[in-house]
Amino acid sequence: MSVNNLRVLIDVCYEHVRILTWTSLNLSGINLCSIEGSKLACLLKFSPQLEHLHMRNCHLSGSIIKDLLNECDKNNVVLKRGVLDLTENNLSGIDVSTLFRLVDLIDMDNDTFKFSDYSLSDNNLRGLIDACYEHGRILTWEKLNLSGLNLASIELSKLASLLKFSPQLIYLDLSNCHLSGSIIKDFFNECDKNNVVIKPEMLNLEENNLSKIDGVSLFKLVQCMTYYTFEWRHKYSLSVDNLEELVDICKVNDSKLTWSYLDLSGLNKLVGSTLAGLIQLSPFLKHLSLKNCNLPGGIIMSILNECEGNGLVLKKEMMNLKGNNFSDIKDETSVAKLKWISSSHISFSNPVSDLDNVENENSNLNNLGNENSNSDNFENENSNSDSLGNENSDFDNLGNENSDLENTEISDDQRSDYTNTDLENSDISDDQDNSDLGIANKSKVALIMYIFNYFLLFILLMYIFQLLFGLQFF
Repeated sequence: MSVNNLRVLIDVCYEHVRILTWTSLNLSGINLCSIEGSKLACLLKFSPQLEHLHMRNCHLSGSIIKDLLNECDKNNVVLKRGVLDLTENNLSGIDVSTLFRLVDLIDMDNDTFKFSDYSLSDNNLRGLIDACYEHGRILTWEKLNLSGLNLASIELSKLASLLKFSPQLIYLDLSNCHLSGSIIKDFFNECDKNNVVIKPEMLNLEENNLSKIDGVSLFKLVQCMTYYTFEWRHKYSLSVDNLEELVDICKVNDSKLTWSYLDLSGLNKLVGSTLAGLIQLSPFLKHLSLKNCNLPGGIIMSILNECEGNGLVLKKEMMNLKGNNFSDIKDETSVAKLKWISSSHISFSNPVSDLDNVENENSNLNNLGNENSNSDNFENENSNSDSLGNENSDFDNLGNENSDLENTEISDDQRSDYTNTDLENSDISDDQDNSDLGIANKSKVALIMYIFNYFLLFILLMYIFQLLFGLQFF
């Protein structure tokens, strides 16, 4: 459907008094910048059952919306609460009276009126508060989102008046509004003067630099943040000095902190006594993040000891201690306590020590390699010993052959010299046989000894392999 089709439809209804029976109409994305507000009023007049009219991103201006509402008043058209969806239209030029009426008529996502959805500015907010103050009007929104508006120059009395004229307001989002600690201090003071009660979980002041806030105002702020994780440094730019001042204020006034989750990660120069006091002043604290705070183990142990001395038992895995150096903790009792209290894995060695351990492991591996090399060398030596034994055996055999040759030559000479003496030849032959038998016996004994030595070496090598590699041979 185009804007021309819409005009024709409205004209037909006007001329023939036709009634449209739809309950929801979506015109989102159609360029309605040229349509008259009176036409849109007629559309609503001829749609008595219409409960939702979606006109998102229709290039509507504040003046068109003003004409629409004025025409509805003239024609006695009563608009239902939440009938209009006007998000993604630039209504920054809207007048205060029309804006006031829109608060009741606009269909809000999650019941939240978000200024940036309509391109509204801090000037629109000022005009709205002034209208409430001058005419005594009450704003009916329950949730108001002003995130992203530059409220650095807004008067603190106006912010306090905003809460005063919004009795049903349960949530006010002031995140990333360029608010400072001094502005928040004056804001709380104005609320006290006007008897405006800030409900728990009512304020969202994240992404503002509150480092200049005083201890009393910081305490009030914390009391408004019961269930959320209070990210001390990352969301509010608060420092160690702010933390120490808060703890001192609570001790002086005997006040307790009501937060459940506190994130102090990245905060340096924390003192053990301050942290111990903080924990004791936070009876509802479920988790405390001290990640990457450059804390030694001694500070954490001093916190645990002080809490134990005051009869306070800390919950298991209550702290996130990741990224701190606990190399100073050596005794097993302290190590066990830190592991019990930490919700994350913690290291008890510094990077230098870890590097040394790696080098030692490499050295051990090298030594093991050397032992293996020595074992190989030992095997080679044994092999050489066997080879040497074989060479000696060959040498002995060669000697035996030479001895046999010599004996044969002697026997031949004796036979030629003593052919006529049979007894002498017989004696020489007997001596020769005895000599051969002695040599054979010696060779057998030597062979047995070599076999026995080789068997012992084999048993020794198997034992060495079993020690080095854990192999089971026996």
